[in-house]
Amino acid sequence: MKRETLWNAIGQIDPELVWDAAPGRKGRRGAPWMRWGALAACLCLTAGLFALPRGSGRWAELAENFRPDLSELAPVPRWEELSDPQRYQFFSFQGLEYTGRGAQLPEDRLGEPLGEGEALGWDEYAQGDRERRTAVQVRAVTRIDRQCALAVQFPGGPEWYAFVQPAYRPGTLGEFIRALNLEEELTFGPAYCERRDGSGEYLSFRYDGVEADRVWALLLSAPESENVWDDLAQAPLQDLSLSVNLPLLGYENISIGVSADGWLTTNILDTGKQFFVGEEAAQAFLDYVQRECRGQEFVPEGGPSVPE
Repeated sequence: MKRETLWNAIGQIDPELVWDAAPGRKGRRGAPWMRWGALAACLCLTAGLFALPRGSGRWAELAENFRPDLSELAPVPRWEELSDPQRYQFFSFQGLEYTGRGAQLPEDRLGEPLGEGEALGWDEYAQGDRERRTAVQVRAVTRIDRQCALAVQFPGGPEWYAFVQPAYRPGTLGEFIRALNLEEELTFGPAYCERRDGSGEYLSFRYDGVEADRVWALLLSAPESENVWDDLAQAPLQDLSLSVNLPLLGYENISIGVSADGWLTTNILDTGKQFFVGEEAAQAFLDYVQRECRGQEFVPEGGPSVPE
């Protein structure tokens, strides 16, 4: 991966890396892109920290003390070089903490005005207090649950940006689909998996042409399935990773993982969700991808992945 600036690199991962970066997979030791993956993991953990109540300054204290090691990354731009969505990536509203990915919302997706919130950022080059705060206007996002995402407008600008709440935990798959309007918002890219060749070596394959109706019919048709994700437990080893996009909220090339024993795992909204959709449905989807989609072997950047 090219040594782009930190702010351009976050969230712009090559789709061929989705398989290795998805929940439950081990990365390649020493691969250059792993530095970005480690930072993304740090940011996800940071998002979890911000889900805590602010109380008497604890919110800001945790943020100030939790600092990823950026020594091996390209320099962070100076405060004056950044846009408002890059400066202020955390936002607080009615006791909930949201994070932004710089996704600008179209006018027709702006819901009712909700009032004023506060955005938080850090000036890495400032002397003394690096914390920066600003008041922002807040609106709902049409057809998206307010627990999942809100629209934010920074002072002096007409644009509205999507901010999501990583701490949102759906009770069931159906609730998750409805809350994010996934039937309309979610799109699908290639699928990725690994297979052994005759010598026992693992080979990586990419499958194009995955049809959305097959995903919905086989993987996303168990609305009663409960979300059983435990942040302290290891996700099930997935047999296939499907690249998905949720462009309204700024997500591209993230993952839905499928295991042959019936589990579906995803990192939509930056934190894990895990649902049991059934062995029969999961195996049927795995068979469909490998038999009916256009498959080709590829070597991910950095060399072959190391199986668990």
